[in-house]
Amino acid sequence: MRVVAYDHALNSGAAVSAGSFAISSGSVAVGDEGPVALGLARPVPNPTAGTAWLTFSLPAEGPMQLEILDLAGRRVWHAGGRMRAGTQTWVWDGRGDDGYAGAGLYFVRLTTPWGTRRERLVRLR
Repeated sequence: MRVVAYDHALNSGAAVSAGSFAISSGSVAVGDEGPVALGLARPVPNPTAGTAWLTFSLPAEGPMQLEILDLAGRRVWHAGGRMRAGTQTWVWDGRGDDGYAGAGLYFVRLTTPWGTRRERLVRLR
């Protein structure tokens, strides 16, 4: 069993157990200083044929825009607004702003006053 813990800035710590689930409380941690950096995690699951969870971290409250872009840079889906500091998760259901998004390679882009982050997302049939 492997457990990975993430903090608000998406820093991670991990613990591995060779036994039948014997990781004890407190053996995995990344601290509790709060968010220290802008972060965008890899979409989960990736690749996906359905929904994908898009997790990001903001260092402070403020505006953000989350987009799914195709290979040509055209916006397929977007969401945004003013968000609190810390880790947020949005669910993309695989549909574009104007309908279904087909199979292919896409990019997830997070744009904020603190910078821009990108991750790849593969969508299957």
